[in-house]
Amino acid sequence: MKKQTKQLLARRAAEVAAALLALADEQDDINLHTDADYTEKQLQRQPDNDLLRIGANLHRRATEHAQPLARQNVTPQEFQDLQAALDTFRQELTTPRTAVATGKALKQQISTDLRQANNLLRNRLDKYLLRYQRPQPAFYTAYQSARQTINTAARSEK
Repeated sequence: MKKQTKQLLARRAAEVAAALLALADEQDDINLHTDADYTEKQLQRQPDNDLLRIGANLHRRATEHAQPLARQNVTPQEFQDLQAALDTFRQELTTPRTAVATGKALKQQISTDLRQANNLLRNRLDKYLLRYQRPQPAFYTAYQSARQTINTAARSEK
C-alpha cells in the first residue's frame, strides 16, 4: 500500500516539477530550475522523508508561480492532487508509529487492570472467603486449590 502511495506521489510531483522546470527555463530562473529538476524515477528512489520534503517544496513553488503555470495549462486541480498525495503519504508514514504508541498504551492499561484484579483477589476475595474455612471446609479447599498458580514453563529439577 505504501509503495503505491509513494509511486503516486512521485508521479504527481514529477508532473508539477516538469511544468516548473519549463517555467524556470522560460524565466531563466536558476533557483527554480534547481528546485524542480527531478524526474519521476529520481523521486521514487528518494527516501520517504526526502520525498515528502521535495514534494512539499514543489507544491510550495508551484503555488508561488500559479499564474505563469496556468498559462502552461497547469490547473489548480494538479496542485490539489499533489497536496492530496502528500497528505496520504505523510499519513501512511505515521500510521505504524501511531499503532505502536497505541499498542504500548493498551499494554500499560492491561498491566494496570491485571494488577488491580490480582489485588482484588488477594486483598478482598481471599480474605472474605476465610470465613468459610470452618463452616464449609470442602468449598474453601476447592477455592484454595483453584487459586494455586501452576507454572507450566518451569524447568523440572534433575
